[in-house]
Amino acid sequence: MGESTTLAGARNVRVRADFWTKCAPLLGNNVFLDLALVRRTAWGDLDLSLPEGTRLIGYAKQEKDYLVFLKTLEPFLPKSPSTGLKGWGEAAFESTGGGRWRVLFQYGPKPEIRVRYQVWAVKPVSSIRPLSRAKSTRAARPDEERLFVDAETGFKGVALVGRELWVREGSLGEPGRGKRTAFNDEKKARAAADALIAKLRKQGFEEREL
Repeated sequence: MGESTTLAGARNVRVRADFWTKCAPLLGNNVFLDLALVRRTAWGDLDLSLPEGTRLIGYAKQEKDYLVFLKTLEPFLPKSPSTGLKGWGEAAFESTGGGRWRVLFQYGPKPEIRVRYQVWAVKPVSSIRPLSRAKSTRAARPDEERLFVDAETGFKGVALVGRELWVREGSLGEPGRGKRTAFNDEKKARAAADALIAKLRKQGFEEREL
C-alpha cells in the first residue's frame, strides 16, 4: 500500500507558540518537521499538507520519520482545553495505493498523539524518541540567516557575516550544502546578498520566518 500520500483532511490541529522557537534549531533533520517549521502561522494552527508526490504510507523509513516528527511535536500541543471538540484534533492521510492513516491529537495536561492505520491497529508512537538539539546534524548557520523555500521542498539560506556572504542550499529535512564568498568590504557583500535574494524571489522562492 505505497505510492504517494496526501492529506485528506484535518481539523483543529494546533501547537503552542514556543514550538517554532524551540524546534527551529532542529531544522535540517526531518523533512516533516521542516515543512511544519517553514509554514508558521499566526494562530498556532499546524499545516500538515504534503508536497505533491510525497511518499509516506507504505514506506518504512518515511513512516518512521513521520512518527519521529509527531513525537517531537507532542510536548508542544496545547494544554487546554482538554474536553469537547476543542480538546482534540485530527488529520487523515491517504495514499494512492489504498493506505490510510488517521492521526489523533489529544490536548490537555498530558498531551498525546496516536496514529491509527487500521480500524484495530495503532502505530506505537510512545516508543519513538523525539528529535533533540543535542543530536542535531544540521549544518552550522548564522542566527541572522534568511531562509527561502520553493514550491516543493528546496531551500536556500542567505546570511551576511562581516564581509562574507554565506549561502546554504538543499532540500528540507537535510542540513544542506554551504558556501562562503568573501568580498573586499561589507557594502559589496550586502549588494551581492540583495541581488541573490531578488533572483530567488523571481525564481519563486518565498522567505519563511523561523
